[in-house]
Amino acid sequence: MIRCRWVQVATHTQQLSYTATIATKKTVAEVQQLLSSHGATAVMVEDDQGDPVAMKLKIIVDNEPLGYRLLVNWQEVLAVMRRDALAW
Repeated sequence: MIRCRWVQVATHTQQLSYTATIATKKTVAEVQQLLSSHGATAVMVEDDQGDPVAMKLKIIVDNEPLGYRLLVNWQEVLAVMRRDALAW
């Protein structure tokens, strides 16, 4: 499971805090669907002991296949989210 926390100032007088628990496989499936809906012709997930560590995708540009590898760096994303929350 991935546990995410977002803190956002909605108005000048009210601060809202949202917490959600989302299954990792659901998040991965949603990302795969988004990539596919935006032109990816192939999407693959690399796992390390059951945890996703990267996603690879292929898109066609000018009739040529291009491959990309997107690293999963949830620790850094969480650190940025926490830092941003403190800045609010």
